[in-house]
Amino acid sequence: MTKLLKQKHKNPIKVKKQQLCDRINQCKSLKELKEWERVFSYHPVLKDDQDWDYDFFYMPNFGKAFGMNVQLEYYPLTGHYTYNAGFTYTNHRHWEDYQFFQIRDLRLELRRYFVGGGEFIGPFLSAYANGTFYGIGLSQTKGWEGEGGGAGIGIGYTCKLNRKGSLRLEFNAEFGGFYTEYDPYIYGNPITGTKDGLYYY
Repeated sequence: MTKLLKQKHKNPIKVKKQQLCDRINQCKSLKELKEWERVFSYHPVLKDDQDWDYDFFYMPNFGKAFGMNVQLEYYPLTGHYTYNAGFTYTNHRHWEDYQFFQIRDLRLELRRYFVGGGEFIGPFLSAYANGTFYGIGLSQTKGWEGEGGGAGIGIGYTCKLNRKGSLRLEFNAEFGGFYTEYDPYIYGNPITGTKDGLYYY
């Protein structure tokens, strides 16, 4: 059975032989052994996420400001913890209206699923930290450019959309804080009042 599992497992991660033997010895029936074999054989190592809230994001005094958000979540073969990294990117530049919405955000997240051991489904707790660079302009006299960082905790739930669990739907709520330092800027020379086509900080 150990040889069969190794042949079906296509993941490049090296699994110690002793770990496989210990897991097999824990199975109390043939049905349980086959179920663990199915989980092990099709276990997702990386998950690619797309957050819909960034696709429909709306900012007052600016309008629709959709962005790109990509996340990868690593699933170990055992345990209850997963590791997530995400990147958010927006690059809206409306030069004729003096409006800008540019964000570069990197986020790292640790999750603790209540159901682990290769499943990672159902409720989970999370902790995250992120760093951001941004440039926001709403008019000729209202613009800010800066950077910041934040951290927080959250709770969520993941459910399967198909039998294998390769498609999943996730809900979560988070609470955290964010600290930023920024420089305001305006369009045109603030001393002479001339519109020389430059932005001044």
